[in-house]
Amino acid sequence: MVIPPQRNIPDFLEQCVNAIEGMSPNGMESEGIYRIPANQEEMINLINKFEADSSVHLTHHTQNIYTLAGTLKCFFQKLPDPLISEESAANLLKITGK
Repeated sequence: MVIPPQRNIPDFLEQCVNAIEGMSPNGMESEGIYRIPANQEEMINLINKFEADSSVHLTHHTQNIYTLAGTLKCFFQKLPDPLISEESAANLLKITGK
């Protein structure tokens, strides 16, 4: 994933996505990467390492795709405001018939 420099994307988010996409052997093809729960201790350690030094490379501290995916999910869950407003989400559900 190449991110143009003018975009304002948090380093953690960029690193997490790049690590998941580049993970060998299967990366994004790994079964259930966002469904299978990650080890909480590994996630906390990874977040702490990144908060202590944002230049740290996440893949140097874990090769577990579920830890990376779980940490990415945690990032989105802790956002103060949702990425998609409730109104937009309701409209999307209406459009898809769900």
